[in-house]
Amino acid sequence: MWFKVVEVVKLIILGIALIFFGRSILFAESRTDLILAIDIVFYATAFAIALQIIALIRKESPRISAAGMANLLWFGFLKFIIPFDIFLGSDQMVYHSDFLIILSLLCIFFIGTFGWSTKQMLFPRLNPPKIGPFTLIALSFASVILLGTVLLYLPVARNVQDVQITLIDAFFTATSAVCVTGLTVVDTGGYFSRFGQTVILGLVQVGGLGLMTLAGFFWTIMGEKMSLFNRFTTQNAVSDLSAKGTGRFISSIIISTLVIELFGAGLLFIRFAGEMPIGDAVYTSIFHAISAFCNAGFGLFSDSLMKYRGDWLINWTVMSLIFLGGIGFTVLVNVTRFLRTKDRHITMHSKLVLITSGLLIVFGAIIFFILENDNIYKNMGINETFLSSIFTSVTARTAGFNTIDYGLAKDASLLFLCVLMFIGASPGSTGGGIKTTTFTILIFTILNTLRERQAVTFMEREVTLVTVRKALTIFFLSFSWVMLVIVLVSSIENTKFPLSHVIFETISAFGTVGLSAGITAKLTDMSKIIITLTMFFGRIGPLGLVLALGIMAKKTQIQYPDEKILIG
Repeated sequence: MWFKVVEVVKLIILGIALIFFGRSILFAESRTDLILAIDIVFYATAFAIALQIIALIRKESPRISAAGMANLLWFGFLKFIIPFDIFLGSDQMVYHSDFLIILSLLCIFFIGTFGWSTKQMLFPRLNPPKIGPFTLIALSFASVILLGTVLLYLPVARNVQDVQITLIDAFFTATSAVCVTGLTVVDTGGYFSRFGQTVILGLVQVGGLGLMTLAGFFWTIMGEKMSLFNRFTTQNAVSDLSAKGTGRFISSIIISTLVIELFGAGLLFIRFAGEMPIGDAVYTSIFHAISAFCNAGFGLFSDSLMKYRGDWLINWTVMSLIFLGGIGFTVLVNVTRFLRTKDRHITMHSKLVLITSGLLIVFGAIIFFILENDNIYKNMGINETFLSSIFTSVTARTAGFNTIDYGLAKDASLLFLCVLMFIGASPGSTGGGIKTTTFTILIFTILNTLRERQAVTFMEREVTLVTVRKALTIFFLSFSWVMLVIVLVSSIENTKFPLSHVIFETISAFGTVGLSAGITAKLTDMSKIIITLTMFFGRIGPLGLVLALGIMAKKTQIQYPDEKILIG
């Protein structure tokens, strides 16, 4: 009974804190109310954690709330950072809207810390909601995006203190980072401070690997046995084809990622060390290596990598990182184990991904060179033309780095790049799009239909009907969403930009590519919101988002009689 009373007292304390947060927003002349509210929430959270520790010692509770610990760290950060005038620019609240975000964090704290255990204790008849694996994956990305929005909106996150980023722009940038897209509304290296850049880099790394992957890794290294639900959720997050060894697979992903990123950073450091101080060279190398492997396309240079157009070391290092991050962790681990043990075989999935990716890179470079030979490449040397053609073909499908100005490209070239961006990377990778396997299966489905073959085959193996149906569904949903967004953005902007640029921007967002014809920062707020949702849609995947929302989830065992329908 006493425990219920304590829970009610905690709710009252949070209610009081909510009042002070409201006063700090309505009466912005002083920050006393804000500091008091943060103190109340901090000590209330510490009190709640202390009770959980006591319950754990008395064996009345199996664990300490992870949400409670996270909130304790966050409000502890706010409590101890405010006296240094980092959160606030001066004694006055310069940016009132910052605290609206803190208010939203309080709501997250309110729900997350107490959780369903407290609600069931206070309201025993209230049942917790049932969350499926795909819903949990979508929510994990959404939660990281919200946290990133808050951090990027703080004054400490920017270099230019007299220019305030809007909340929508902060949300756009956070979504672009978590969804490893690379579309930006401000110059990453010029506008954001080292703190803001580090936040973006952290969001890119978490978004590239996935929050569920990182959680699975920590479960593994702590020796905790994953539940069946967590195992299934993590397998869907990383597109693991095996039914066992999930912990080992996740560990292989994390280790491979760190090794590749460090190796890539070392190669980039060789070039950057001769152009800037050692500390800056180390930071710049790590930033671009992580951004390239995660296929994010965020860079610290205002012109991306255009000044390194003819640099073989920079180009091949970045392209290799993009390629390795874009083929998918399943392929990466499969090939690594094959090279290390020699007693395993390369799966059909890996062969399909590698062959498709290689062909798209080669033919993409050739076609783009032919289209731009008398335009962008007209006054370039052979070395720059060769490197930029291959670089464009690689980065157009997965990442957002560029060595040429796409605003100068022909409409035909932009539309061709849209095809590459729409195809995107491979399943289980850091890229978006409909994926290379989906594209290949659709091609083979068309060829087998034209040959009047019943089954779809590849490399003397038959592709299941379920896989074919999923490929068709993904293509239709993706195409429908892209067309809808193009119509909406075009109608909102109303001849402000060429249609080809709107199409390019939309498909770049959906494919989480990040290439732009130069219109991102000029979009209206409504268009930015639509493009932001498109980035999220592209990262989660159309089929994953439909399953996360529970749409069309009803199963039936009824089988109806066949009926012929004329097609074509």
